[in-house]
Amino acid sequence: MRAAVTRGRGAMEVVGVPEPGAPGPGDVLVAPEAVGLCGSDFHYFTGDIGTIDDPSTLYPRIQGHEAAGMILDVGPDCPAELVAGTRVALWPVGACGTCYACRIGRGNACVRISLIGVHRDGALQERLLVPAAQVFPVGDQAAALAALIEPVSIAVRAVVRGRVAAAERVVVLGAGPIGQALALAATDRAPPSCSSTLSRAVSPARRGSAPTRSKPAATATSRRRSGNGRAATGPRW
Repeated sequence: MRAAVTRGRGAMEVVGVPEPGAPGPGDVLVAPEAVGLCGSDFHYFTGDIGTIDDPSTLYPRIQGHEAAGMILDVGPDCPAELVAGTRVALWPVGACGTCYACRIGRGNACVRISLIGVHRDGALQERLLVPAAQVFPVGDQAAALAALIEPVSIAVRAVVRGRVAAAERVVVLGAGPIGQALALAATDRAPPSCSSTLSRAVSPARRGSAPTRSKPAATATSRRRSGNGRAATGPRW
């Protein structure tokens, strides 16, 4: 089968790689249909991922963690809703479940975190074995839309953890894909009369992709409250 393999800094090629084989217990075999390219994918490709290890240990790697695809086969001991022919989105974060961060429900901060496309091969290949716990059905959503679930979930999480409420004003610092998703997520909590402004801090390379909306979006002003420590957006660690 084919895969896009990052061989080293700035070097990627489409080559033949071994088939993953049949799924074992608790695993599913997925055929990726749509894969998003995150900013972290670009930094991984250029070798600027910020690893404290020897950068040469990053490669070779098949990248791709924002993905949706079709289940081809299911191993034993998988949830009943996961059957061949089901379209799923990938949740790229694998956590140990035992460290302090995992025990308090913050698996994204696991000290032994394992990310699809970073610590293990990702979705830029024709077939991929994935733990059943890291896929979920998306119904009849288009694959390209379902691949956006992972990045958009970051924005939704920030709005929820920031406890943004109707009629509040928020500031979004940066208007890349995540920043734009944050503005849209905040809009969902805004009343119909809320005015609209999207940050102008968009790089020239991304400016053409910034969405335009006829419906209201979040305003680009901020209010940070004293007393209860509530921020307009973003996590509180």
